[in-house]
Amino acid sequence: MSLDQIPAELLHNVCSHCSKHEIRSLRLTSRFVSAVADEHFLRDLVLFYLRSEFDTVEEIVKNPRVAKGVRSVRFQADRLLSRGDGPKGFSKIRKSVARLGNLTAPQPSEDDAVPVESERQQRQRRREVVKHKAPAPAKLAAKEAEFTYLKLYLDQAELMTEERSMICMQRLFTACPKLDSAIVTMQHYADTGPTLMSPAPWHSVRMFLQLQVTPWRDDMSSRILCRPSNELVTAAFEAGRKLKSLTLSPISHQFFSQEEEAMAELHSVISELEQVHICLDGEFEFDRDDAAEEARMQAMEDEGIAIDEILESVAETHDEAARRVLGALEDERVARFLHHAPSLSEISLKGPIVDEPHLKPVELSHLVGTDPPWTHLRSLTLLEFSCEHPQLVALILKYRDSLEHLRLEGAKIDSSLNWWRVWEAIAGKLPKLKTFKIDDDILLWSRVSYWKKDAVQALERYILTGERPHISEIWM
Repeated sequence: MSLDQIPAELLHNVCSHCSKHEIRSLRLTSRFVSAVADEHFLRDLVLFYLRSEFDTVEEIVKNPRVAKGVRSVRFQADRLLSRGDGPKGFSKIRKSVARLGNLTAPQPSEDDAVPVESERQQRQRRREVVKHKAPAPAKLAAKEAEFTYLKLYLDQAELMTEERSMICMQRLFTACPKLDSAIVTMQHYADTGPTLMSPAPWHSVRMFLQLQVTPWRDDMSSRILCRPSNELVTAAFEAGRKLKSLTLSPISHQFFSQEEEAMAELHSVISELEQVHICLDGEFEFDRDDAAEEARMQAMEDEGIAIDEILESVAETHDEAARRVLGALEDERVARFLHHAPSLSEISLKGPIVDEPHLKPVELSHLVGTDPPWTHLRSLTLLEFSCEHPQLVALILKYRDSLEHLRLEGAKIDSSLNWWRVWEAIAGKLPKLKTFKIDDDILLWSRVSYWKKDAVQALERYILTGERPHISEIWM
């Protein structure tokens, strides 16, 4: 009897008593055995915002043997951006397709050939036939890209109406008893084009043809990533589940100040959270409270104010939008959210990137609060924040007995001259610290020769061991 003739149930029992190395060896015997063995390896699911993805995931978790092994889900909530200008929006794409150089036009049929002509004349005739009967390769590719784009765009709109992602999440948390880790993320914009907010035309063509789409926002509102995050939280809450790990990137600041009922569900789901990774959205102009803005415009309209004046009053510059978002974060909404997870041992927080030199990044106290409740913090990553240097020192030393990993980037303290005071305060006082990472800007402000590997290593060694390097060893 061959392995293919063994009942699948018996093979599952065999795999359940085998090590991973033994299961990998079984996979090499036949496709049938490989399909059965693979069910014992599936731990992480990656889900894109496509109908086929939702169908596939729902079919996978119908198998109880597979579902019981799933521990994490990554929801890539990218959706197509809306092109309101119709076919004209693809004009640049059509021009760029011609420069790809690897697209071929369809060959003419045998009926169009002229056998009595010479070989040179036949080649010329074929070129004329192709030119006359077949569209140019660039137009073919552009039309295919446009068709694919519009088809996906309309289907994603239907998925939103059907609340398909919500249904999929509910089935996931119901079928997978070990699912306790979730990542909700989106690309939000492409950094490969001429500007951050619009991908290069040739890159768009590639993405359209390969069904790799670049999003603008996750829905028609400006609450970046709020809808898919809420769907995941609601599904977990209704299934009575508690998450151990949660990643939200990039997430609107409005996610942390929703209605009381939504926040109650969120706090329940994260009450046993151990790892959290949050990246606050930095596209200030688009991160707006649409409901409040519409109410304001309606009130002005009721007062008889002209529409031009209303639109002018609502319009914002980038500087004004940045001040609005940073001002909203001053109520410590992020810190209050994190304080509902007292068991956190790994925290990674990234504030919105502020490009204006006259504006400071979000305050550290607005992210972690003034008196964090966590008792056993092992990993701390803080990116794009500002604070007084004693505040940073106090936060780090509070976890001197447990901190193993420390990373600081994009930080601004009261004075760049005080960075060395920070290092002196924490050097050698973190006995369990294994890794210490800072970016080049902090090294520069610390007057460390950041282009010299030995100098950087000397500073890291100083923080880890307390062994103070000689001034000539690290300073510029």
